[in-house]
Amino acid sequence: MNGLYKSIITLGLAAYMSSSYGADNKSENTLLPKSLISSSSRLESIIKDKNFIVSRKDTLPDLTVTGMAIELETGDSCYFTPTLGIIVGLKNNSMIDSSSFDVQINDGTPTRILGGLRGNEYATLWVPGYEVSENSVYVDSLDEINESDETNNFLSQFLPIPTAPPSCTPLPITSTPTISYTPSITSTPLPTESYTPTQTPSPTGSFTPTVSYTPTLENTRTPTQTYDSDINEDGKVDAEDLMILLENWHKTLP
Repeated sequence: MNGLYKSIITLGLAAYMSSSYGADNKSENTLLPKSLISSSSRLESIIKDKNFIVSRKDTLPDLTVTGMAIELETGDSCYFTPTLGIIVGLKNNSMIDSSSFDVQINDGTPTRILGGLRGNEYATLWVPGYEVSENSVYVDSLDEINESDETNNFLSQFLPIPTAPPSCTPLPITSTPTISYTPSITSTPLPTESYTPTQTPSPTGSFTPTVSYTPTLENTRTPTQTYDSDINEDGKVDAEDLMILLENWHKTLP
């Protein structure tokens, strides 16, 4: 806040308090109640009612770099990875919120601050890597934000390189033992019965079987009658002679 702005607001608020609360006129250095200036909407209403003259700083955001340093991303007394980088402090010195903007650190890729910074908001940004020589930070590097003060967006410094702290000891991981069970089947063979065959002794002595067999022929027929071929004596041998022969033979059967 510059001197002109401070004088204007201080004198204006002092006059307002004098007229509103019956207080005596205050000088430029009079301390005003914090509740009276904590809200931008409250201040705007006071300015509107009393027609105060307001500087450009009250109508535009004011982005600035508050400082930077080289440190680990974790910022702890020990580290898991030995990566050093630059941490940058950013602030909006105005009561007016800003929209999104870029921050350029050295020659790295710009980092987008989504949503910007609210009035009087402070934020930090860490990026890996640093320069052994001079390091630089440029806030609102694309000049997207119309600011009340465009001269405080850049900062360049030689930064000391810290000694890395000892690495952290990872916490031991306790594993729960897994019980594995594989059933085993043991086969018990059935008892084997022992069997020894008993040999029957063969009779001693000599034996020669004698087979006596005389075949007997039975049902032997002796023809009792002889027939000529021409039985019917018709001078020829034909089927009629055969029929007569069969009839006669049939008659001889018992």
